[in-house]
Amino acid sequence: LAAAAVGDVRRIRTPLAGPVLVKLGELSFAFYLVHLLVIRVVELVAGYHPRWDAPAAAGLAALTVVVSLGCSWLLHTAVENPARRTLIARR
Repeated sequence: LAAAAVGDVRRIRTPLAGPVLVKLGELSFAFYLVHLLVIRVVELVAGYHPRWDAPAAAGLAALTVVVSLGCSWLLHTAVENPARRTLIARR
């Protein structure tokens, strides 16, 4: 972490400053808010302890992550950004 922080201060391009990781960082709070809700819905639909083979379970896990990212993007775009803009404008 210290090396990454020093790289940011010195404006050195690092893999952590790439556009994908920056976007994931922006979505991280919204992801934190929605991921457990998505997991609970998947549990309701798929069952709490399904006995699936590894590829099916991995596919369901990947689908859960993708749906969580989609919901977090929607929350970030429709709620978080407008709220931030409103709060900044009031200053």
